[in-house]
Amino acid sequence: MNGLIGNTQSAKFIFIACDDEELIPSKSEMNIYFTNNQMNIYKSWGHFRESFNDIQNYIKVRQGGISSLEKYGNTHGSKSISHAIRMSLDCNRNPFFDLKYYGMIVDSLHLSHEALDKLSILLGDIRDMNYGIKQVIGCNDHILQAKEIAQRLMLNDQKILVPNQNSIDDLFINYGNSARQQLMERLEEWRQSVLWN
Repeated sequence: MNGLIGNTQSAKFIFIACDDEELIPSKSEMNIYFTNNQMNIYKSWGHFRESFNDIQNYIKVRQGGISSLEKYGNTHGSKSISHAIRMSLDCNRNPFFDLKYYGMIVDSLHLSHEALDKLSILLGDIRDMNYGIKQVIGCNDHILQAKEIAQRLMLNDQKILVPNQNSIDDLFINYGNSARQQLMERLEEWRQSVLWN
């Protein structure tokens, strides 16, 4: 994302999702809503496509929840935004523009290099926690596999054949939900710190 911000301290963006290029507002139309404003429109698959990865993942998590972000994921296959409209720093939001394009606007953010670094770290933390949770929940499958193997081999090991279901349920049901909720709250705190009102 730093490529989009460039050499300035920060930049204001309107992120939109639209499959039809003809529906994207043109520069002349933007000038109607935002007079005396300098703006650029960037395609998420264009020159700065690598700069979109963290923003794509951030929006993916906001739409699909914390568990939607994998530790080793590739964002190129799924796009949660198609374009970024970079606005001048002195530009204010326009409610008429927001109303006309409300179906396409995904978020409006005032981003700095520091804010994007924080987002990158937070997304890494989310990936790590999801991986840890997935590994622990996978143990439940291993318990069942061990039981099937012991039955096939006609082994008489009661801990394997008749595991304590209450203990298993106590551990695995809702495992990690609280941690994921806290991470979602941290992501929302980050968003509130960069939200362009």
